[in-house]
Amino acid sequence: MGYKSNELLGAADKLNQFITDNTAELTAKNVSPGPLNTIVTNGKTDTVQKESAQEAKKQEAKASTAAYELSAQSLYDLITSIIDVCAGALGKKSAKGKQVLAIRKQLNKSRGGSGSVNPGTSGSP
Repeated sequence: MGYKSNELLGAADKLNQFITDNTAELTAKNVSPGPLNTIVTNGKTDTVQKESAQEAKKQEAKASTAAYELSAQSLYDLITSIIDVCAGALGKKSAKGKQVLAIRKQLNKSRGGSGSVNPGTSGSP
């Protein structure tokens, strides 16, 4: 729907105030103001609760993403360090050295998109 929360909640308050201010006129036309106010108030309460839950989930997702990025960067750093050790021990120009260096090369080619780790940074994709 895309309604701005503050606009929607403000409209609910304005409607309740309108109903309260015009109780006599509404009642004269066989409209019971009490239940209308209750319906609007209950709808507003539900929306506020859902918005609060949504905001909590957004914060949870941000924290989870940050934790993943940190973990993924740590794994990348670990992998590349061990590749350097192996390539150094076997000789970077040897067949085995080239084979282990190819693992990093392939890993760096595959980075990008969702959940990617940017090598040489502190966890920022």
